[in-house]
Amino acid sequence: MAEENDFIKGVVGWLPIACPEFKSNLESVNDQDKLVALRHVIQDEPNLGFILRKDFSRGIDELKHFGLAYDILIYESQLPDTMAFDDLHPSRVFVSDHIAKPKIGEKLLSP
Repeated sequence: MAEENDFIKGVVGWLPIACPEFKSNLESVNDQDKLVALRHVIQDEPNLGFILRKDFSRGIDELKHFGLAYDILIYESQLPDTMAFDDLHPSRVFVSDHIAKPKIGEKLLSP
């Protein structure tokens, strides 16, 4: 759809960031001009520390070589791990989708 419609300026896609074949997967979509970022639905991972896994961080490091951003999709309970993840990648800027969906009436965590 993005290639057929000029009004679509950018696409956030999905690839298995933590898989060993991630770099070759990125190479296979490198010609997609409108692909601007990837998203992994961290909030749905059963392992609360998923975002801190070494294989996941390795994949995130690959994104910079392809000029892609990473969208973080989490719940507010995952903010502490996400802040630690951010510290592991000081030269990267991440997009926090929906500000981690805070519950109404509860205080947001601050760094």
